[in-house]
Amino acid sequence: GWTPPFDAVLNDGEAALVAAMPSTPADSVTMVVGLGTGIVSALQINGVRLRALRPFAGEFGHMPLGRSGSLDEHASGAAILSQTNLSADQIHLRLAAQDPATTAVIQSAGEALGLGLATLIQVIHPSAIGLYGGTLRYPGYLQAALQAIAKYTDSALHQQCRVTLLADPETVVARGALAAAAQRS
Repeated sequence: GWTPPFDAVLNDGEAALVAAMPSTPADSVTMVVGLGTGIVSALQINGVRLRALRPFAGEFGHMPLGRSGSLDEHASGAAILSQTNLSADQIHLRLAAQDPATTAVIQSAGEALGLGLATLIQVIHPSAIGLYGGTLRYPGYLQAALQAIAKYTDSALHQQCRVTLLADPETVVARGALAAAAQRS
């Protein structure tokens, strides 16, 4: 029975997408993927955010990854913490010390993300995918994801999709939310 005192709600993926919009052509297929505790995405096709049409669109983390669980269960920050039973700071220390077990978990998580992104590239053929989020700070994670994308994506589609880190990833969600609020006023 609660009525919110506002008329629009953006998840963090949508807010990041709004922040990324000025740098992408309006007629493109553009996607952002947030990699933190969980994994979120937002997709825009020809100037229309998909969640505007389909409210549950963008739940990329819930995408099945074969028969062994979801992308969230294999590639998210929470999955990495659970698999290592370490804090983020401890993981960084072990990665700096080149601990093989910790490195293997990061490698596996990055590969899982890359496989998920390769699937999306094959299915929706975006021209750009922007990435943001704290999980990207783990050394080796992004590189493993990019290698998996290259391995599992048709080479023509891979060449036509630019996968990059969003500018100022720590503030991209806040900047997007502010821009969306300004557009509505």
